[in-house]
Amino acid sequence: MERPKRQSCTSQMGMLDLISQEIKSWSKEILEKPLPLFANMPPCPFARKAWLDKHVQIHVVKNLEQIIYIKNRLSPQDETVHVVAWTNWQTTTKEQFEDWLDRKNKNHFGIWLMGFHPEAEDLEEISEFEGIVEDDYALILVQSLDHLVKASNKLMRTKYYDTSCKEDMDYINQRKEVHHAWKIKNNEEAYEKR
Repeated sequence: MERPKRQSCTSQMGMLDLISQEIKSWSKEILEKPLPLFANMPPCPFARKAWLDKHVQIHVVKNLEQIIYIKNRLSPQDETVHVVAWTNWQTTTKEQFEDWLDRKNKNHFGIWLMGFHPEAEDLEEISEFEGIVEDDYALILVQSLDHLVKASNKLMRTKYYDTSCKEDMDYINQRKEVHHAWKIKNNEEAYEKR
């Protein structure tokens, strides 16, 4: 995904407002626009509806523990997508960041983390975005695994994933398997508590 390029910002509160504005613009200008790469669907086909339904909440944090706090507060049925801008991303490499996400998703409790590190390669097919904030930040999406898998299943019935690489499809299928196993475990635990 093409990450926003930035200009300058000032105070901490000003940064929150600017990053929020930038993320909303990035969604509208990049994530919600149809592209041939995704069968003439937007890179994130559900983003526009989430914004319209007020199911997006933006956070700006300095440390990863704050992301875990957000994750731990959520219900697996929560429809809100929490978009977290992590400003202290320089403390990890892209690989360390991805490992951290994988570790946190092992004990997901129905809430899934996905992220974009500033050092990750951009997709050539996605236009460059001219942002308003100078400083880079990593993005972490914190959302219901159930809603995420249902959305992926809807897209599977379209041509959206036709050009996806094997690694991406393996990730989507693995996430679906993790979700299925979690649902089975939760149903067994609910049955045992009766």
